Amino acid sequence: MPFYEKHKESDMAERPWGHCVFCGRFYTQYEIHYTGAAHTPAVGETITGVSSGKTAIVESVTPYKTGGPEGTIVVVSPSGIFTDGESISGSTSGASFSVCQSYADKRYGFGYPDTALIPFEGKTYCRPHFNAYTQTILDKQRPDIKDVNP
Repeated sequence: MPFYEKHKESDMAERPWGHCVFCGRFYTQYEIHYTGAAHTPAVGETITGVSSGKTAIVESVTPYKTGGPEGTIVVVSPSGIFTDGESISGSTSGASFSVCQSYADKRYGFGYPDTALIPFEGKTYCRPHFNAYTQTILDKQRPDIKDVNP
């Protein structure tokens, strides 16, 4: 099949996918959108969903406006999915300090079909990064014109 023809989604799903060492792996960020906060949660504290019993550790907090009761909490190591509308308690923020408006996991990173990746010196690169990396290697090996004796 020529490269310009559109592949069927079923063909794309069957291909093995990989990552470039410069583009990064896929990673997931877990976000809780909260409302009605009596306190802003502290980074590093453990929060718990009151009805679900799920826990997570706060990685960052972004209020929608300064001092406002709404915002986004990015969490790590969630023990499960927080329920929409449940109260959230914190280890330092106190019992039922906020309400979980929604819970989402967002995936980031670039994935490439294995046919679009180039293995080199034990690592895998996408074509643009491979070209840039090998050009840097060639530039280092090229002698400076001043260093060459005529």
